[in-house]
Amino acid sequence: MSNVDERILAGLRGLAGRLDPIPDDVRQRAHDALAWRTVGTDLAQLSYDSVLDDELLVGVRGTGPRQLSFEGPTCTVEIEIHRAAGRLVGQVVPPGPAEIVVRAPTGSVRARADDLGRFIAEPVGTGPISILCTADSGNDPTVTEWVVI
Repeated sequence: MSNVDERILAGLRGLAGRLDPIPDDVRQRAHDALAWRTVGTDLAQLSYDSVLDDELLVGVRGTGPRQLSFEGPTCTVEIEIHRAAGRLVGQVVPPGPAEIVVRAPTGSVRARADDLGRFIAEPVGTGPISILCTADSGNDPTVTEWVVI
């Protein structure tokens, strides 16, 4: 990139910053989202979402809690979202005790998985969430991708 191009881009950045600055809360949320990233953490990707995967069965099945499953290299995190109660019920597979953190831009909720890997986190609001699971077994922590609930 030439010096002229760099000066033009710098001028455009300055103009955008004056005419349409990034709101402080958006800047803080972006900073917080990047701060959540942890080296040595396994990513568990969404493998099942009852809202998406059961779309064809809407007329057949009743409306129950939303179910999500995230599969990672060392564990699977399965959750049910009980929106009316503001509760998230889940299980870690393989089962075992673990520290669970339900992360959201507005704050975190901590829970403890029992020997069978079961946990309940509340209160959980609506919006984007990601779950950080640190098993007592010593495996690398697992973090789920972000989903909107």
